[in-house]
Amino acid sequence: MPRVLLRREGMYSSHIVEWRRARDAGALAGVGDKPRRPARGDADREAERLRVENERLRTELARTRAALDVVGKVPSLLFERARSGLKMITVAR
Repeated sequence: MPRVLLRREGMYSSHIVEWRRARDAGALAGVGDKPRRPARGDADREAERLRVENERLRTELARTRAALDVVGKVPSLLFERARSGLKMITVAR
């Protein structure tokens, strides 16, 4: 099976032998040793989840406060509208 894979990719076992010799001689030291971002831990995932939830709740709170502000103004607006619509009826004597 490995031979089939190697042949399909145009590689031969002699390539692997050369790579092993180079590795053992230290020629491949540092190849592929790129600085990597550390894996996200459980605490990082939980912190991100909480940040997202916090932002969602802040948005919901702002929307609720705006709705309560409007609801609080409705009675006074209706009263003003009703008062301005009423006309004094004078009785002629």
